[in-house]
Amino acid sequence: GQAQGLGDRLGVLLVQLPPSLRFAPEVAEGFFAMLRGKTMVGIACEPRHASWFGTEADALLASHQIARVAADPARHEGAGQPGGWPGLAYFRLHGVPRIYYSDYGDERLREIRQRMAACHEAGAKVWCIFDNTAEGHALGNALTLDGAAP
Repeated sequence: GQAQGLGDRLGVLLVQLPPSLRFAPEVAEGFFAMLRGKTMVGIACEPRHASWFGTEADALLASHQIARVAADPARHEGAGQPGGWPGLAYFRLHGVPRIYYSDYGDERLREIRQRMAACHEAGAKVWCIFDNTAEGHALGNALTLDGAAP
């Protein structure tokens, strides 16, 4: 679709699932097989229903080289850790405690940087997206995480 216009500048597709969408292996298999058949670009899936945070869902995602997003805040046990295919680690940080609004402090950003470095050292391509944009914290947090801010 529209993302094809980005050509080789497209790094990762994010597939965000609704909170009500339960893990249904046969449906997920068909969808991810179709999606993977259309592109070899990195794919990260952000499920938001608790049923997606188990070994069966992780194995299915991994079989299609699809990473499971590490989300903050984590809605369910395991949601704060990358999952699925270990060749990609995708961190999506929404702000805590107030989603979309809260700033991340220096200590929390150091912890996130360490987690990202561990994924990189394990061989993963690492992506980090800040979604705490409501009061403009995302850019400053990203620059601090990258070491570019004072």
